[in-house]
Amino acid sequence: MVKNRGSIFIVITIIFGIIWPFNVYASGEDQIPIRLIATVSHQDEYEGLYHLGFLDTKALQTENIKEAEELVRPSVVKIAAGNYNGSGTIFELSESRMIIVSCRHLLQYDETPSITFSDQFSIEGNVIYLSDQTDLGFIEIKPQEIPMQTLRNCKKVVRNSDEEQSVKDGTELFHIGLGSQTLSNTYSGHVLDPWKFFPEFNAFMIHSRCKGEPGMSGGGTFDLKGYYLGMILGGKDDETASLPLSLIEEEWEKAFANIS
Repeated sequence: MVKNRGSIFIVITIIFGIIWPFNVYASGEDQIPIRLIATVSHQDEYEGLYHLGFLDTKALQTENIKEAEELVRPSVVKIAAGNYNGSGTIFELSESRMIIVSCRHLLQYDETPSITFSDQFSIEGNVIYLSDQTDLGFIEIKPQEIPMQTLRNCKKVVRNSDEEQSVKDGTELFHIGLGSQTLSNTYSGHVLDPWKFFPEFNAFMIHSRCKGEPGMSGGGTFDLKGYYLGMILGGKDDETASLPLSLIEEEWEKAFANIS
């Protein structure tokens, strides 16, 4: 706890040191002003950003699809595993690790996944959990292995625990994933059934009237305030199926018990 507060204090001190001129004058007649220069480690700066909440996504107060798209875009990543391409979202961030959730059918092969962030920085990740119940897996990346300019742009998804905001028939939503393009693709639509069983996935899913495309599997399904509703797994024509957040959180609890 002391270390965390110390990291925050260091970051704040440096910020004020930049905007508040503090001069130390040399002795003698020249009186040359000397500005003090300080620096912090990568880990200290990251912990400062983390504890100050700069890596959290803040949901919108009112629905706005354009603003919501921009809000969640930094949480979406591209994943390549061998000859397969898909998407993922930043599900958790802590002082020591970043956790990305994606689909098992992309991560199940004996291939080290490559993660590409929104600024096109790529890094290999470590698959730490594959569900034996649902089409889901978690990837871990160490924050200290990611450049600070990339970390500053990363955001984890925001999850709404308010039951009144649960997914209902007709809820407007959008999918966002990398697809086959360099830039993320976004499609909007609405919920047809918030809890429909799909035998193909052996799970209850969010059934939506919304377009998807190859490569978007593992991407995010969001409402118009930017709340994370679930993960895209498949689709046909203009209908898609997304694994609900509640089932993802159940799997996360199992994974956390194994990796904590």
